[in-house]
Amino acid sequence: MLIMRMRKFYILSWGVMVLLFIVLACTLIKLYVEKETNLIETLKNGLEKNIDIYNQRTMNATGNILSFSLDHIIVFRNRQKFVFSFKSEMEAKKMSVCAMYDIRDTALWTLWGLDSSFCRQMDKEAVSYMLELQDSTGKVIDAVKQGFNKIPRGKEDFSMPLGLLEKHTIRARFGLPVGVFLYDEWPMVLFLVASAWMLGLIFYWQHYLVHKEKRIRQHEELNIQTVNHDMKSPVGIAGTYLGLVDREGISGLTSQQQKNFRVAQEAIGRLEILVKKMSVKLVNERGLVLNYEVFELPVLVQEVWRSIEGEIPDRKAVRFSVLCRLKGDPMICADRLQLGRALGNLLRNAVKYSREEVGIVVGCVRKGTRLWIFVKDNGYGIEKADQKHMFETGYRSPSVERRTEGTGLGLSFVKMVMSAHGGRIVYRTREGGGSRFVLIMKSKQR
Repeated sequence: MLIMRMRKFYILSWGVMVLLFIVLACTLIKLYVEKETNLIETLKNGLEKNIDIYNQRTMNATGNILSFSLDHIIVFRNRQKFVFSFKSEMEAKKMSVCAMYDIRDTALWTLWGLDSSFCRQMDKEAVSYMLELQDSTGKVIDAVKQGFNKIPRGKEDFSMPLGLLEKHTIRARFGLPVGVFLYDEWPMVLFLVASAWMLGLIFYWQHYLVHKEKRIRQHEELNIQTVNHDMKSPVGIAGTYLGLVDREGISGLTSQQQKNFRVAQEAIGRLEILVKKMSVKLVNERGLVLNYEVFELPVLVQEVWRSIEGEIPDRKAVRFSVLCRLKGDPMICADRLQLGRALGNLLRNAVKYSREEVGIVVGCVRKGTRLWIFVKDNGYGIEKADQKHMFETGYRSPSVERRTEGTGLGLSFVKMVMSAHGGRIVYRTREGGGSRFVLIMKSKQR
């Protein structure tokens, strides 16, 4: 009981720790995403500010605009002549600015030049980033990688000039390094690691307890099985011989000897009940293990009947008949021992819960892939109120409990045997008109 409580406690603790671990992990991931989003927005604004500063520097170089009239602009830069036409004064100002953007100093206004100013802010934030210059078709014509993916810079003269008139675009990619984030959030990370360690410890301890409990239960079942096996044979023999002596008569014994004989009979009866209960307990806990073999069903029925024939009281007159129609092949494949015990329980019930004149018919027939075995009697029948409980382990009807002794294990065991064979048990009964039980199982032929 203590082990079961500890097991439940550790299972509950493990579940709570798993839930807590998942919540913390989700919180950490959410925090990382939020922090990365906010940082990227900040860096994006910083990049736009750097570009704006560079624009202002280039726009201030007005001395290079040598000609400015009402219909065109002539710009000389590095001994090159650029002419831009326009239709309005506003367009003229716009075109002049665009012209300066396009022909700015290639040693200054390049992607490397922009990066030289921008990387200082990136180093301060410890952020991995990449700047790409793309042409109008989206092709990358220049790139700068900084942070965790560094590449040699080389000479700035080799960097592509920014040509915004040619519809070049700058694409920035930022990423918050996981290592930096974990360093900043070390208390939560430490707690997460501790939670994972506790989960592993609880899982190991639970695994140890389960296996320990399993070994204990195996030893207990082995001991019960051994005791049950050792007791079954001598108790059965003693009960049989005491029954034979009782039928032959004990009138020749003294009153004290007769009293001792009855005490012995009662003691053997109680032992038989205990052995049956022990057998059912073993079946309930570890299941019924079947040993299939091929045998003749009619022969088994006769053997079972002979084994219980000596238990029938002298006051009862029994008519027993077997009707097996197995189409020329009486052989079946099943667990002979367990099927015999199930039939024995049904036959004993038929004798026990009947009047002085007992009629029992056992029949068997194949229907398709199924084998039907029925046991029919002319007994008391089963009351309607008891029918829903009749297969429960240990249940006995209050009406028959006063008339006969029993354990309430017979029908529940029959149901276990049928379930183990992949079959079922059905019945038809009428109060005062007898009962008919049918065992339906797979027809496993040779």
